[in-house]
Amino acid sequence: MYVSGRLNVGNANTNNTNTNSNTVTYNGTVIRREDIPAFLTAQNNATTALDVVYSTTAANDSVADRINTQTNVVYINAVNNLTLYSAAEIKANGTTGGAINITAQAFNAESGSLIQANGNNDPGSASTITTSDVHLSGAISANGANGGSFALSANNAQFDGQAVIQTNGSSGPGGHIDIDVSQDINFVNSSLYANGTTDGGSIRILSRAGNLSLFDSEIQTNGGNGRGGSIQLSANNGSISISSALKSNGATQGGIFSSPPTISP
Repeated sequence: MYVSGRLNVGNANTNNTNTNSNTVTYNGTVIRREDIPAFLTAQNNATTALDVVYSTTAANDSVADRINTQTNVVYINAVNNLTLYSAAEIKANGTTGGAINITAQAFNAESGSLIQANGNNDPGSASTITTSDVHLSGAISANGANGGSFALSANNAQFDGQAVIQTNGSSGPGGHIDIDVSQDINFVNSSLYANGTTDGGSIRILSRAGNLSLFDSEIQTNGGNGRGGSIQLSANNGSISISSALKSNGATQGGIFSSPPTISP
């Protein structure tokens, strides 16, 4: 499934594509662009704004209007702001987890929302968010037999409201979480997990020109019967303030690496 910032919908399956920029397909119904506000009102939506996710379908959903048989990938691209409301879900699960890629000027995921690319019996796959400003209060997971990956690229990032990001491995190593932000990063009452049954995974949090703050939060890269994973916290031109639990335990070894300039307990 592909959703552009103009709310045009297409599919990665080349046999089923919608290239008409004057219409949008909503749950199988083709609507003219000028009729969209009236249509959304008729669906009892709270708003007719086009910068929010009203409904989504898993790329591997057997009852979807168009089933993607070649890939298990969801793209959501918004020219302006994108909001994922409470209880909204974007899923690309499968035997091997799919991929979810979100691009927006600003991205807001409310508490109770879910972004999920889990692997049922094989590795979890990748989820990526590219945005200027992100406010995450929901849950993101790329779990699997081996943990998958999550990557965020943003200008500013705020995590709160019990936000959770996890790339756990149920029978193998934990996955990877990479958060790369130009300015400030704030974690409040949030959790990052890249735990593994064998080795722990890796978590990297980088502020290139701002401050990094972790308050009342938890970061884990624990390994079960292998080594603990790695946690790397960096603020290249700012300060790091930590009032949270960092855990990287393992049967053999574990390691936590926090780079300068400062770390405040």
